[in-house]
Amino acid sequence: MLTLLTTIYIGGILILLAVIASLTSPFLRKVSLNAEEDESSNGQNQTLPRISIIIPAHKGATFLEDNIPYFLQQQYPAPFQVVVVAEKGDTETEDVLKRLSIHDNLYTTFLPMSSRYMSRRKLAITVGIKAAKYEWCILTEASCRPDSDFWLASMAATMHETKDIVMGYTHFPDEDVTDYQHFQHFSKARLMFRSMQKGHGYGCHCTNLAFRKSVFMEGNGFLGNLQLIRGEYDFIVNKYSTEDNSALAITPPCWLTDIDISQKTWLNNQLFYQESRKYLRGSLRYRFPLLTDNLFLHTSFLVNIATITYAAIIHNWMLLGAAIAAILILMSWRTLSCSRALTKFETHIAPFKLFFFQLRSVWTNSRYAIKHHFADKYEFTSHKL
Repeated sequence: MLTLLTTIYIGGILILLAVIASLTSPFLRKVSLNAEEDESSNGQNQTLPRISIIIPAHKGATFLEDNIPYFLQQQYPAPFQVVVVAEKGDTETEDVLKRLSIHDNLYTTFLPMSSRYMSRRKLAITVGIKAAKYEWCILTEASCRPDSDFWLASMAATMHETKDIVMGYTHFPDEDVTDYQHFQHFSKARLMFRSMQKGHGYGCHCTNLAFRKSVFMEGNGFLGNLQLIRGEYDFIVNKYSTEDNSALAITPPCWLTDIDISQKTWLNNQLFYQESRKYLRGSLRYRFPLLTDNLFLHTSFLVNIATITYAAIIHNWMLLGAAIAAILILMSWRTLSCSRALTKFETHIAPFKLFFFQLRSVWTNSRYAIKHHFADKYEFTSHKL
């Protein structure tokens, strides 16, 4: 039997550990809007830049026909163009682009047949940027559509003279993904927003990214990761973002909705990220807080579960009460902080799920890492010998 003093000590340690595990939550780390974005909402208080929107057409004609009009019809007072990069000989895509050619601000270019030692996606993006008429480019996907007619103006509100890169937000239709997928996507996007605000942009989890053409071209584009098939958004941010040249555009008018989120697409995105992150600078700085968070979270949870079981067996009701109090502190605090963060991004998930999603996350990522480890590595590279 435990003495009263020992019981008090153990109970105090359990509660202290629960508090520490709650305070290490990534959702307590602030992600704020840039002051420039707040002050110039919808681009009304500054001279708006001319912008080229770059859209690779590799996802097919249906997405182009459904979504390109949303970009072409943006309410934007300054000149802008939509540059679509298509595969030569894709007759279905060519037919769609011919129908859309009534819009004067649509420009179409085609890929060369050969792209040795460079993925078709990277080639399409590079060709599109070279074809762009304007200094500021926004890279996105044919499967995305703006949530607002003022999306372009809202993105432009953060394109100041001192900025070279602006990261936006992309989300998915509620009915097309599970609550857990919403949670996973938001969690990773928020961590990357945080890294950019701290002055060391790690990557970009959303297909909504603006940058200067001159910065991309002078830095030799994707040189340094040409061999990888995917990871374009991550590499642009990781390579070109600095402490002072980056901004966020994450208010709701800046959002895009991505409607291509099949289970196959979701899994491929996770596996390709496992490969591309090996080439990103600052991985330790980005991942260490995640490791710390998961260490404290799982330690506190498992120790409390073990203590509750042990205390119930030996009928130590004081220790049982302390363990239950500790686990309630952990669950309620972690749930509240996560729920508040999600609400700011209009992501609505039942609160009782959030704590268990946080526990599940590390195991899901481990499963992706294992799948990647046993996958054919030639699936991730264009350099196939």
